[in-house]
Amino acid sequence: GEGLVRIFREHGATVLIAGDTMNPSVQEIADAIDAAPSSNVIFLPNNRNILPAAEQATAVTSKTVTVVPTASIPEGIGALLEFVQTLSLADNAESMTEAISKVRCGEVCSAVRSVKLDGVEAAEGQIIGLLDKKMVVSGDDAGAVLVDLLRAAITPESELVTLYWGGPMGEEEAELAAESVSDRFGHVEVELLPGGQPHYHFIVSIE
Repeated sequence: GEGLVRIFREHGATVLIAGDTMNPSVQEIADAIDAAPSSNVIFLPNNRNILPAAEQATAVTSKTVTVVPTASIPEGIGALLEFVQTLSLADNAESMTEAISKVRCGEVCSAVRSVKLDGVEAAEGQIIGLLDKKMVVSGDDAGAVLVDLLRAAITPESELVTLYWGGPMGEEEAELAAESVSDRFGHVEVELLPGGQPHYHFIVSIE
C-alpha cells in the first residue's frame, strides 16, 4: 500500500513492491539490492514466503547483504526503526533481528471463502482476525473483530498498538475503530496511520 511504502521510504529504505500472490523472483530481489545506494545492504523480506528467495539473492549480487528475517510489515517497520546509520552492518543486523521478537502482527480482513481454522469458523465474506497468521476471531464488523483480536494479543507489558488502515476501510470508520481500541485498552498508546494496503482492513503492530 502507498502509505506503507511512504513509511519505509521516509526512514531511508529502498522499497521493492510485491504482494502475497506476486512474490518477487530471486533476480528481482537482487536487482533491488543492486539499486540500493549502499554497498552494504540489509534486506527486510517482510513476508515469510519471500525469505528463501532473499537468501538466494545474496549470492547473486556483488554487494555485502544481510537478510533480517522479518515475516510481516509490522516486523519490518519495527526492525527498520532500530537502524542506526553510524553502526556497522553486523551491529545493525543484530539489533534489528532482536527487534523482531518484540513485535506481534495482527491482520483484519474478509474471508474469501467459508473456513474453519484453529478452532474458529468464518463464512465467506465475514471479517476475520489473524494474530501472527493464526485465525483467532471472526465476526461481521471490522471494528469489533479488531478489538477481539487485540484482546488476544495485548498483555500488561504491551505499550504501543499501531493500526495501518486500508482495504475497504474509510478514514472515519478507521478513526472510530481506533477510538474503540483506546477506550478498551487504556494502558497502551494507539497510533492510526494510512497503510493503503488493498485487501486488509487493518494491519496491526503490537509492541
